[in-house]
Amino acid sequence: MEMLVWQLRCDGVKLSKEDLEAPTRGWLRLGRLTVAGELTLHADLYASISEGAPPLLPGLSHVEVRKLDERGILLHGRQRVGVGAHTNNWPQAWFCEPTARST
Repeated sequence: MEMLVWQLRCDGVKLSKEDLEAPTRGWLRLGRLTVAGELTLHADLYASISEGAPPLLPGLSHVEVRKLDERGILLHGRQRVGVGAHTNNWPQAWFCEPTARST
């Protein structure tokens, strides 16, 4: 589903409303993934619905759906940021709002 996604944390630290960046518009995909033998929910935001579309944000692993209502979905999880020895696995939260609403 096409969504506007706000990242609610930076380097694991919760951001104030004033510090939030503009949302990223893309296609949200939720799926199950086995990590270290544990089945978890994974979230990714892609540039389009096409297979092979590039990701727009680092994905979330170990996702929990914290809120689901008419405004959108609040997801909490872990986000891997960086490369090689400089990789961190930070807590992250996304607020995902559908771009089109049915009336």
